Amino acid sequence: MKRLLLVVTVITLSGMQLATAQCSPDPQFTQPGIYPDTASNLACAVVDSFYTEIITVVIPTDTVVDIGTGLIDFWIDSVELISITGFPTGIVLAGCNPGSCGWVGGSTGCLAASGTPTVTGLYPLEIIVRSWVTDKVSGLIKVSQDDTLDYYEINVVERLAVTAATTDPTGCVTTDGAIDITVTGGSGAGTREYMWSNAATTEDLTGLAGGTFSVTVTDSCFSRTLSATITAPGNTVVATLTLATNVSTAGGSDGAIDVTVTGGTSPYTYSWDTSPVSTNEDLTGLTAGIYVLTATDAGGCSNTLTVTISEPSGISGVGIPGFSGVQNVPNPFTNETEIQFALTGGGSVDFSVYNLIGKIVYSKQFSVSNGLNKFQFSSDGLAPGIYIYSLKDEKATATGRMIISRK
Repeated sequence: MKRLLLVVTVITLSGMQLATAQCSPDPQFTQPGIYPDTASNLACAVVDSFYTEIITVVIPTDTVVDIGTGLIDFWIDSVELISITGFPTGIVLAGCNPGSCGWVGGSTGCLAASGTPTVTGLYPLEIIVRSWVTDKVSGLIKVSQDDTLDYYEINVVERLAVTAATTDPTGCVTTDGAIDITVTGGSGAGTREYMWSNAATTEDLTGLAGGTFSVTVTDSCFSRTLSATITAPGNTVVATLTLATNVSTAGGSDGAIDVTVTGGTSPYTYSWDTSPVSTNEDLTGLTAGIYVLTATDAGGCSNTLTVTISEPSGISGVGIPGFSGVQNVPNPFTNETEIQFALTGGGSVDFSVYNLIGKIVYSKQFSVSNGLNKFQFSSDGLAPGIYIYSLKDEKATATGRMIISRK
């Protein structure tokens, strides 16, 4: 609290009747002083909006006064509000009339300023108070002093407003999105601070992918928070199979794939899962198998297409003729296929399945009869791809190829 008594005039104190201001002091303040203090000052006001501010005064019970002959301890009898000037147009002192409003020593009181300001600007206030004190020893020396408090001000501003203009990214994986915010009102551009949800402290954001971002703008008067969303474009790239040409003979390599890519932003790039990787749009000279294309547009959006190239069903016999009409149906297949073959004579047949590096991945012996035989084969435990299988009895061996499609 600013020291109230610095230089005094000795007078005779007549009776006084002081009215208490019609407001409620802030109970958090208990130590002698005037609150808000000089550091925080009075709250800012928004033009054309109702404003109210409470100044809490905690009066001490005693003080020390220099009356010219030395320092003397005094009781504080009362502190009176003499005048308060400088309010913005539309704001007045409420419930406390200068000259008849004050507080006794050791009490807590307040001043209330309220109203609707109509003109922006910075308004310094001048508050004059008069302190009445009595010496502690004799009770005969009564003095008063007027003090001027000139460190309070009310800043009337336009309402702080924050708006945002967004620029969406141009592609699925590009980072050229941006958020440009515009701030108006408040205490001015030079007092503003920015805190974004991604920890940036600049006014605007650039280099963004899609997402939602929030910013809190704080100036010396107010704080506002705004959220803005930028959206990456939808993935509209579509790869369509135009024509799949299957292999004409078992074990042949004359298959072909013709695709058409639309949507997104051209030009497109192509990547087939062949070995080596093909970057052509279409493929020729293919053996039976499963081929996967990833098509990507200029904005980084991509899509995939899976194409299966098959070959004629059937198995070529090797060695002594014994097997005929051997095939697996369907081919290609996903979960199960039926192995079919005719055999001259009965007995047992060894059925084995090999991957393309010659490793046996399945083997079983079947009892068969003379003529047509059938049994089911499951792809459980096997990855999609091309496999070689064999049928073998005591007289002949037959081999063939089966294709397991993606599930």
